Amino acid sequence: MRSDLPLELLKLPRSKWPPVEREGFALRVLTFDAKHHGGARPPQDIGWLASHGPLGVYDQDADRIWLNIELAAPEHEDELIVTLGHERWHQKQFRDGRLFTDGDAEYAGNRLLEKWRAFTAEYYAVMAEAKKLAAAPIVRPIFPGSELEPTANPRADLALSGRGVRQCRCEGQLSRAAVRELGDLVDGLDPDAETVRELVEFGSDSLHWGERY
Repeated sequence: MRSDLPLELLKLPRSKWPPVEREGFALRVLTFDAKHHGGARPPQDIGWLASHGPLGVYDQDADRIWLNIELAAPEHEDELIVTLGHERWHQKQFRDGRLFTDGDAEYAGNRLLEKWRAFTAEYYAVMAEAKKLAAAPIVRPIFPGSELEPTANPRADLALSGRGVRQCRCEGQLSRAAVRELGDLVDGLDPDAETVRELVEFGSDSLHWGERY
């Protein structure tokens, strides 16, 4: 709002101003407003008024926005954003040579709050997704020729399927189906063949060779 009260009676000394982070937040909101709603360059100076003063005043002589000290409290952040949008609209009116209208300025303040809420919600959603991706394990692909690539097995067609082998190893014994499969594989093979030795060693805890006859 525009006030005809002498600002000198309302201004707080710098020693009573809130932490500089609150001024930085207000300037970020003003920059956001200028980016999304256009207009002249937003005021780059923020001052603070006593609590008995108005919520905000646009000082057209210094191109500065003065804010009530009560708005510096975190619980009044929404009202702070609305007030910034309100006074920013008065700045536009002054630059355009128009009269100050509080109705239009209040609408501009509420619109700024709505836009800011949408922006921050999207920002936090993106940050949460980024943290989730950063915490996920990195799986390195195996390229041909890598030392991680399994060695070729010329008799792979005679081996148990990988799924069956993993399941049997996890259970610590061969199922009856696996025993029958192993028996079929061993029939007709050289007993000294490498594949047979591996299968026998793998199933030695639970396989009785006589069961397959």
